[in-house]
Amino acid sequence: MDHVGPIAILVRLSALFAAVLTFGCAGPPAIPTPQRPTFSSSTQTTAPGTVEIEAGVSIDPGDRNSSPMTAKMGVTENSEIFVSWSPYTWVDRSVGGGNGGGVGDTEIGMRQRVLDFGPNEPAIAYQFKTKIPTASARQGIGNEEMDFFAAAMLEMPYGSASLVGFYQLGFLGDPTGGDPDIQHGLAISGTTPVADAIGAYGEIAGIITPERDDEQLIATGGLTYPLMDGWIFDAGLAIGLSNDAPDLQFLIGVTVNLGGIGTD
Repeated sequence: MDHVGPIAILVRLSALFAAVLTFGCAGPPAIPTPQRPTFSSSTQTTAPGTVEIEAGVSIDPGDRNSSPMTAKMGVTENSEIFVSWSPYTWVDRSVGGGNGGGVGDTEIGMRQRVLDFGPNEPAIAYQFKTKIPTASARQGIGNEEMDFFAAAMLEMPYGSASLVGFYQLGFLGDPTGGDPDIQHGLAISGTTPVADAIGAYGEIAGIITPERDDEQLIATGGLTYPLMDGWIFDAGLAIGLSNDAPDLQFLIGVTVNLGGIGTD
């Protein structure tokens, strides 16, 4: 991480991930449905019968760098399944001395749109996901506890723009062996075209874990651009608005739809 730039890391990870997932995938790509890099998710799901990946780099200067990636598969017109992880995460362990690094935690989940009133009409969806503790506590990357999350989202289109309201309830494993800690996540996000093919996104998210006395308020914003058919590039910033939130994160990534599964 110290000798390779974030763009180079992103390109290498995307190429490797795409090469693995495109085995058995063919046909023209569908329109991507980016969910990165915001905390919330929209009601959109991956086109049925296609595979999609999201790959990115998150840089928190001097504190934590990660390479979040997600593989999604459209199951029906209104549902998808996904798996997310970070192939490499680096943290500054200044308290314990030295730096830590390694693979991040893994999340598996599904998203289902339950109400879809048609084009230019509201949509409602729910999402379930589970965190599997694959990150090392010794390296300071994870806590080696399993977490569970349930979320609901409402999306309101306004012409070419959209607004999403998102709520997530989390049950976090307690490293001390006690009952799970409850976490509440609430976000308002939106997307809009700004010029030609360029789009903009923004979000205000609050994540509260009362038992851990942790309250994070984060503002995220950036731009998107379609690189080619099936590819959408994004770049932005996340700014912490509370003491517990990361001060600043640089966010770069792509969302790629790889086309149909097993088609000619």
